[in-house]
Amino acid sequence: MTSTIATQPDSRPHRLTAADLGWLPALVVAGLASYLAPRVLVGADTKWMVALGEHVAASGSVPTGVPFAAADTAGWPNVPALGELLMYAANSLSPAALPLALIALAATTLLVLGRDAMRAGSHPAAAAGAVAVVGLGMLPVFGVVRAQMLSLVPYALLVLLLRKETRRPSQHIWLVVPLIAVWGNLHGGVLVGVALTGCYLALSRLRTSPVTALLVGGATLLSVWVNPALFRTWHYYLGVLSNEAARRGTELWARPDLRSTFDLLMVLAAIALGIAAVLKGRLRMWELCAVLGMSVATATSARHGMWLLLFLLGPAALGLTALIRRLEAAAPAPSHGTSPDRRGAGGARRGPRLLIRATTLGLAAVAAITLLGRGPALAGPVDAVDTIRSLAGDRVVLAPEPLAEDLAAAGVTVWASNPIDAFRPEDQAAYLDVWLGRQGGRRAIEASSMVVAAPTSPAYGLAVQAGCTEATRTTALAVLDCQD
Repeated sequence: MTSTIATQPDSRPHRLTAADLGWLPALVVAGLASYLAPRVLVGADTKWMVALGEHVAASGSVPTGVPFAAADTAGWPNVPALGELLMYAANSLSPAALPLALIALAATTLLVLGRDAMRAGSHPAAAAGAVAVVGLGMLPVFGVVRAQMLSLVPYALLVLLLRKETRRPSQHIWLVVPLIAVWGNLHGGVLVGVALTGCYLALSRLRTSPVTALLVGGATLLSVWVNPALFRTWHYYLGVLSNEAARRGTELWARPDLRSTFDLLMVLAAIALGIAAVLKGRLRMWELCAVLGMSVATATSARHGMWLLLFLLGPAALGLTALIRRLEAAAPAPSHGTSPDRRGAGGARRGPRLLIRATTLGLAAVAAITLLGRGPALAGPVDAVDTIRSLAGDRVVLAPEPLAEDLAAAGVTVWASNPIDAFRPEDQAAYLDVWLGRQGGRRAIEASSMVVAAPTSPAYGLAVQAGCTEATRTTALAVLDCQD
């Protein structure tokens, strides 16, 4: 009987190894891209960069202030000029170029962080699960084109570098300096990178290499000033952090609202990732400090949740890996019969492996084709912009976001728009008050020749009170003439 059992072939199906599942994170990313492709939108905080980028390209110089706005912006230092040029260059190619760029940057970010998690020892299934949770929690970030998309890849590269240096310190830490310098010319999110670098240097590198830590820290701070504004860079970031929308906690600076599906998903994703990371002891001291800081920032403004989720992706994947290993250890051991044919095992696994790769590439192709096919629809409210531009001529138009930025990109002079921090505090307050129907917004209306607002909105009523009369309607908006 013993002899009979020993000669029986192992009829159990061959298990897929971690190497066979290496493309699972990429499959999740491709699935996310194909889901977002028919839904991605161009939102506020986008077209103002296009308009400024066009000005820089045409004039060959970086303007001081916002040339397309009538309200006073004299002295505003233009720091992210490189980002403006890139946004303008992409937008000039096709209406679908910016959405395509967003999906490509989002995919690259997730793949970089997922790959780093696997390099650190994460199981591909765990990395794929963490990527899926992050993608779910960041649907608005990955589905709406905004200036913050320019920070995605630099942030991922910085996290990758700092974790690599944590595992094996080297002189490569100096790469932080040029990375921060380039990032600072793209988007104001570089401040998150500076804070993250500070956490690593102070709580990890300072103990082992104090001289290097201090030198890199000082050089990192100086690199933030390497931009067209030079010594006035501090004024730009002070304005970003203290603008009226941030002070009020409104617009893009709104706090998380659990009644919002997207905000609720973000919070739940952060909790799930945090539990997976913390309970398995996968956060080092500097990482824990960074997570606590980003958690506080997220509580004050939902827009900061993206940094927290992306940062937790790697540690959460390692935590989930520990769970997978335990499940594998608890699974029944294979029978002690004759070893199966290795060539047969390889052939049995090759099918699923090829299927995963083919599906990934197929979904990525579907996403790209879908976005290219949506090009005309992604161009924004073309009819409304053309109508308002023909009526406005050289007059000043007061319009809500993101329409105000679309008008600016089309060459219309607007009273104010993003970047809101470029304007004087009283003008920022007046602009925001218009759309709330507050009396403080009347000064913005009185300084404008035309007001564009939804007919049933508080802004419409405020404009009528100020003496404006409706001239025409375009789509769902009314155009009011405010000239005497």
